[in-house]
Amino acid sequence: MFTHLPLNALRYFEAVARLGSLKRAAEELSVTPSAVSLQVKSLEEWLGKPVFDRTGSGLVLTLAGERVFSSAHRVLYELSVVLDEQRTNKAVDTLNVTTTPEFAALWLVPRLEAFYQLRPDIRIRVVPGGEVVDLLRNHEFHLAIRASSKDYPALYQEHLFSEQFGVFAAPHLLQRAGDDPPRLIDLAWGSNANPPLSWRDWCQLAGLQAWLGKELLGYHDEHLALQAAIAGQGYVLASCVLAANSVKAGLLVPYRPELVLPGSCYTALCTPGKERHAGVRAFLDWLRAQT
Repeated sequence: MFTHLPLNALRYFEAVARLGSLKRAAEELSVTPSAVSLQVKSLEEWLGKPVFDRTGSGLVLTLAGERVFSSAHRVLYELSVVLDEQRTNKAVDTLNVTTTPEFAALWLVPRLEAFYQLRPDIRIRVVPGGEVVDLLRNHEFHLAIRASSKDYPALYQEHLFSEQFGVFAAPHLLQRAGDDPPRLIDLAWGSNANPPLSWRDWCQLAGLQAWLGKELLGYHDEHLALQAAIAGQGYVLASCVLAANSVKAGLLVPYRPELVLPGSCYTALCTPGKERHAGVRAFLDWLRAQT
């Protein structure tokens, strides 16, 4: 049934399309770039049409190449998962996860030891970054964790938890709170708040518009803003998710915790099919259990 399929050429083509380079594909496959090029050309001859446009800026998939790559990558990936599950001497499974630096530092990494205790056969390689990774083109990553109000119909997605924003301060600041408005820590919201939140929104909700005349300390990073609050520099309007570890450790205390502003949803995303990978499934189940 499958004897006529150019399986070796498809394997080489998939590596080139995924990595975007003959050289990088050759390094992954432990062959020469010329050998990779010959296999790609043999696939094009078999198809009777090109799978790449050769441009001055590099290789660009044609429409036919896009269709072949989508199918070849899915099939090869699922086959590798099945074969790996059946190996008796398989190594530790490593999952590449992309997320924001703030979520990585303040929520995910501090909890990973609990995951490793449950699944010592899986390791999580966290790759923090502010740029949104195109999972349909960048196949380095198994999962992305994003806080966004957007929908991603082309990706598999699992809702993890909803975001809320509240006010937090160091315990000693709350203990000596008086009638004077406190100093407020302000920050330029990133993707976690859509639309952007402001102290004006929370003060209006709390009936504390008088606070808005107080000095604002500006930060562009939620991690730094929370550290400033821990140091006693003022009250911070911050993500309840990202502040959770500091609250649990007694470094921050919620101020009027019943007053929160809604935010986006944290969602785990991957290319369709990868959610069936045993390691990915285990990590997704663990993430959902943390809520």
